[in-house]
Amino acid sequence: MEYKRLGKTDLKVSIIGLGCEGFMNKSDDEVKVLVDKAHQEGINFIDFFSSNPQGRSAFGNAIINHRQDWIIQGDRQQDHFQYGSLHLFSLRNY
Repeated sequence: MEYKRLGKTDLKVSIIGLGCEGFMNKSDDEVKVLVDKAHQEGINFIDFFSSNPQGRSAFGNAIINHRQDWIIQGDRQQDHFQYGSLHLFSLRNY
């Protein structure tokens, strides 16, 4: 997988990202299969903006053992915040 530097940060983002729309109406197990495959292929970036609590929960469960590996872009008022080792970004300013 090829990676690019994220704006002015030191984070490296895969040139291929994962979108969350494919997670909607999927079981936790189905989401885990998708996330695990993406992770194995070196994908570390996901565009995840969803008000669907089931989708968010399924994704959270899928990354629980390797959440430090993911860069998650969502629509937030802040440009960047960190929850534990999970970085979340709004790419508006990057």
